[in-house]
Parts: sequence; structure tokens; C-alpha cells
Amino acid sequence: MDSGLQSIASTPQKIDLRELNEAVIERDITKKTEEAIKTTNAEVRKIERKIWANAFGGTNEAARPIREIRDNTKHYLWVTFRNDGMVVTVGKTNMGNGDLLKYKDVYNSGTGDTLIKLQQLLTPADKKVLDELSIRMHRYVEFAFVIGINLTVKDEKDGTTYLVKISDTESVSVKLDCENNKKLDSFVKKLETQLGEFLTHNKIHILNRYSHKR
Repeated sequence: MDSGLQSIASTPQKIDLRELNEAVIERDITKKTEEAIKTTNAEVRKIERKIWANAFGGTNEAARPIREIRDNTKHYLWVTFRNDGMVVTVGKTNMGNGDLLKYKDVYNSGTGDTLIKLQQLLTPADKKVLDELSIRMHRYVEFAFVIGINLTVKDEKDGTTYLVKISDTESVSVKLDCENNKKLDSFVKKLETQLGEFLTHNKIHILNRYSHKR
């Protein structure tokens, strides 16, 4: 079924996150060394280049400076999966923010006040349990599908409308207001919502059911 966005959406690309998961575990939990930090950063850059080449660039992107790849005007949608194929989250970000490649564990999921209290209260046995839980959290999502949105707002007429199909019988109109990147971000947020609705209308369960409706 055509989405109605063929002119602006890239071909969905599968991104394997397992090597990055392990690198983050070594960086934050098991080793915490300078080398582990370098390994994680290198893995992030490798995935960023892969996303850029498929969604926004071309086949010969290896020489492009990473500062050019981290462009907050280049937006993409993602769908994450665990190892059994269950959809975990539908989301959106841009190449500058890269939320898909950011990790949180049980140690940094709360407020600063909560974290200070946690550090004071943890016993060695507690820390072992939380470390094991954090490792399982980092390994929970194993791959993602990424769809780049190829729009340059200055090239689009204000008020351009795209008809997005969410099922064989239903479509919605998504309007682009192109004044600046904030408007483009709002447009991509609408696409994120419709992508999630497309999956649920087609009986694909999303574990984080309302992630695309934030």
C-alpha cells in the first residue's frame, strides 16, 4: 500500500543496534574506560553515516565531515524492534539530535535530586541488581527501521498538503507550514503520529502504545 509520501520519504532502512548496545554497556557499566567511550562514539558515527547515506546523501559519504552529517534540518522517523520482532517505539528525530542513538539506564532516568538520593542509598548488592537490569534494558531493542524525510522548507510552498494513507480505506491530510525548521519539525511530528496510526490500523501492536502521540 502506497503511503502518499513517496516524493519525500526515503526507502525504509534497517539499522542493527546490537553492537552499539554492547558498546554502551561497556562504556557505562562494565568497563567505564576511555577506550570504551571511543568505541561507543565510533559506533554512533558509523550508524549516523549509514542513516545519512541512505536517507539524505549518496553512496560515497565516507569522507563527509561528521559535523555536516549532524544537521538538525534533516529529519527522520524510526520504528524500533526487540529480537522477536515486537515493535517497541515509533519516534522521530533529526540528524543533529539523534535521539534514536541516545541511551538511558536506571541510574539516569530520574531527576537530579532522585539520582543524588539513589547514589547515597545504594548498597553493593543493590548496585549489582541495577547494573544487571541496566544491561538488560540496553539490550532490549536490537534494531530499527529508519525513514528519512527529504524536505528543504525553502523549496516548498507554504501550505503544501500530503495525503497519507493509514489503511486501505482511510487517509488523512498532513499540511506543511514551511516558515523555518520549527515548522518542519512540527510537520515530521505529524508524520510520526500517522506512522504509528498506520501500524495500529494494520494490527501491528506497539509496546509503547502512545509514543507517537506525545
